[in-house]
Amino acid sequence: MAVLASARADSERQVALEIQRARFRAVGLPARYQAASWADFTAELPAQAKLKLLAQRYAGQFEKHRAIGRCLTFLGKVGTGKTLLASLVAADVYRAGFSCRYTTLAQMAGRIREAVMGDGSEGVALGEFTAPDLLVLDEIGLQSGSDFELRAVGAVCGARYDAGTKPVVFIGNVTEADLPAYLGDRVVDRAADRQGVTRIFNWASFRRRAAR
Repeated sequence: MAVLASARADSERQVALEIQRARFRAVGLPARYQAASWADFTAELPAQAKLKLLAQRYAGQFEKHRAIGRCLTFLGKVGTGKTLLASLVAADVYRAGFSCRYTTLAQMAGRIREAVMGDGSEGVALGEFTAPDLLVLDEIGLQSGSDFELRAVGAVCGARYDAGTKPVVFIGNVTEADLPAYLGDRVVDRAADRQGVTRIFNWASFRRRAAR
């Protein structure tokens, strides 16, 4: 009986995990983070512990942050946990009943360009990124840097800013000084408004340490 109960519990956990992954796929979270938990971000340094706590509090108090449109900006080296923390924030926010969307800047611009060049449903494409309560915008700095990309990110972030209650989590492997080159001055300025928070991830790559 104990063996059957254990097998049943394992099966139920697997089903629950698959349901969670399916939901997070709809949000757009990277596959590698769809089953992630806060325990996966190992805080070995004081700065890492502070950032983890900041992310947890932001997610836990999202309704308050959403009410004023407070954005987060995570910048720094590759492999330092920026996307993991942002994905965990999005997952908690989604579980709390809010809508979320994860995308890279290049994917977002590509989707909007597709609509403009195709059937002209630009408004529908923009709505995919302006409607969710929280938008996670990743890989800033890896896009081609075209004028269209700047216009696209400006249109999406401008609409979210004007709505007043549509925060964005920005993620990039760029310096704070270089950020305007990839987002535009207006977007960067608005991200800092309404008590926006910028944090720099300046430690060694977790992935390289794990490979040693």
